[in-house]
Amino acid sequence: MQNKSVKVNYIFSLLNSILGVIFPLITFPYVTRVISAEGIGQVQFFTTINDYIILFTSLGIPLFAVREIAKVRDDKERRNQLTVDLFFLHTIFTIFGYIVVFILSLTLPKIQENLPLFFLLSVGIALNTLGVQWFYQAVEDFGYITLRSLIVKIICLILLFLLVHSKDDLFYYGIVQLLGIGGNYIFNFIRLNKYIYSWSKYLKKISLYKYISPSLRVFLLNITVGIYTQISFLLLGFMSGNKAVGFYSMPFRITSVSLTIITALGAVLLPRFSNLYGQNKTEEFEMLGNKAISFIIAATLPMSIGLFLLAEPITLIVCGEDFYSSVIVLKILSPVLFIIGMSQIYGKYMLYSLGKEMLMVRCTLLGLIVFLLVGIPLINIYAEKGASIATLCAELCVTLYMIIAG
Repeated sequence: MQNKSVKVNYIFSLLNSILGVIFPLITFPYVTRVISAEGIGQVQFFTTINDYIILFTSLGIPLFAVREIAKVRDDKERRNQLTVDLFFLHTIFTIFGYIVVFILSLTLPKIQENLPLFFLLSVGIALNTLGVQWFYQAVEDFGYITLRSLIVKIICLILLFLLVHSKDDLFYYGIVQLLGIGGNYIFNFIRLNKYIYSWSKYLKKISLYKYISPSLRVFLLNITVGIYTQISFLLLGFMSGNKAVGFYSMPFRITSVSLTIITALGAVLLPRFSNLYGQNKTEEFEMLGNKAISFIIAATLPMSIGLFLLAEPITLIVCGEDFYSSVIVLKILSPVLFIIGMSQIYGKYMLYSLGKEMLMVRCTLLGLIVFLLVGIPLINIYAEKGASIATLCAELCVTLYMIIAG
């Protein structure tokens, strides 16, 4: 397979990320005014539960697959066999995931408040497996990823304005949210035939057990990261209610949108780092890492400062006056841009490519412990503001430990 330019890949990845910024800027002001904070909070709460199920059913396969397929991407036979094996292993665990979905729907009162919405959003669990997003990252097919995302976003934007007009249209809002991700996954599965011409050929040699042990190590990393990143929404939902989740989730989304410059770079770097390490190109690996760190520092520091200074106008423009309580949350979360930028480069893209996932597990567990120690008392008193302070403290501890120990 042709070795694609990192710069070209980054341009495509960044363009895709910019699209991810533009469309929320269009939809956020509309959604926050049409759908109440409580409604947005409920969608986010259900999505968080499904994200946890996806985390467990994935068994570390997506992140493991990006690294391992990137190492052998030039060997078509090994690449395709690995892809088919991992896809079917993922499918088996997804079936167990839906058993959990039905158990939760029968036992949790907060889910029973809106079962149709919960079941709708749970379709994303199956689509996540079907989408094999990890394959396209590993082979660095970023041109396709960008075009596909543009088409899906335009369709979802049209549907949003056609279907969602009041608080009573929360279910339709859930459909749009689901299609925003699920549409990408459907395109992914259809296009996979471009790379794998004969599934039956690889199904005859399928082997699943040998991947369970190594993927479990990545799963341990994923589960700690997943719990760590989503725990704030769950604690807020149970301790302070859906409205607090709504006030927290919108600034959280704004900072996440701002992080697209990092995710765009990371999507390119992870398979490239893995490929360089697999070929023992140590010098090129270090040079690429140093360039990436310098870029992240230069990009995220000004962004963090700007987000802090402009928190009020940004919140009011994007979310409206009903979300004025989110202004202080956005100010507290603004330094997270720089902090996460550094931890992503050191951890997710460099240390993981070197096979040091257990070090990353220790870093993330530290962050989870810090969040719980700081967050539980503060959320109980200050709700969404307490959650944002706990998030900032936890992210800072994770990044410092990662840099020192790595």
